[in-house]
Amino acid sequence: MKNALLLLCLAGLAAAQTETGTQFQPRKLIDMHTAGALPRGTYELDFKFFAEGGVSTFVGVGLTNRFSLGLAYALMRLIGDQDIRGQSFPGAMVKYRLMEESYYMPGLALGFESQGSGKFYRKTESDFGGNSYYPRFYFKSKGLFAVLSKSYLFLGQPLGMHVEANYSVVDNSAESEAALGYAHSNRCMDVSIGADKSLNDEISLMCEYDLALDDNHTRNPLRGYLNACLRWAVVKNFVLEVDFKDLLENKEFEGALPGLMREVRIVYVDKF
Repeated sequence: MKNALLLLCLAGLAAAQTETGTQFQPRKLIDMHTAGALPRGTYELDFKFFAEGGVSTFVGVGLTNRFSLGLAYALMRLIGDQDIRGQSFPGAMVKYRLMEESYYMPGLALGFESQGSGKFYRKTESDFGGNSYYPRFYFKSKGLFAVLSKSYLFLGQPLGMHVEANYSVVDNSAESEAALGYAHSNRCMDVSIGADKSLNDEISLMCEYDLALDDNHTRNPLRGYLNACLRWAVVKNFVLEVDFKDLLENKEFEGALPGLMREVRIVYVDKF
């Protein structure tokens, strides 16, 4: 199963493009941003279902063709028989596309996002990670970020590539992000690379690799997180997505190695 998912990911990297079957350029791959932005007067509803019955919601609005913002909130164990827990504070996202893509130059977007991915570990709840990893998301929020996106023509189809640099302001403040006996502190800048490919007007493949320089207390880029997804645009503004996260199973958290994670995502985009 793991090898099959890796082949799927590599196929997406071999021929990728920035447009999907939807009418709008994707603003994100799986967790990393692209230089895409919501058009003016457009809103986005994003629901992600993750491990142990968790649900994350995001509402975004395009105020101009370059500037968009949004709010997010996650509930842990919403589905199941355990007590429901919410994150300590709502997440926020602000994004501005500073430079449009040209023939020679990539598009450039700057922004800030305090919403991470997966479970949120709270300081006051020992059943959510004890006292060593709080308060932070399982996969860190991007914090301050800058992303470059460029498309090329490759084998008759556009090839889109994305590079993101970020510093997770909120999650890096957790007590666990200090060295605590490790060789390195997790409080540093991170880098991600990614690509996306439309197979037809409905189906898309997306891949990304987070070097995880600010996680696992290591600076080894080979210990990063490889993510991939299959995205289906049911209609032009309604998308279903299945995400496969940490295909290389490099994530370490509280001494455990959880392995491959699967998530389901629903995105609806429309105009006011």
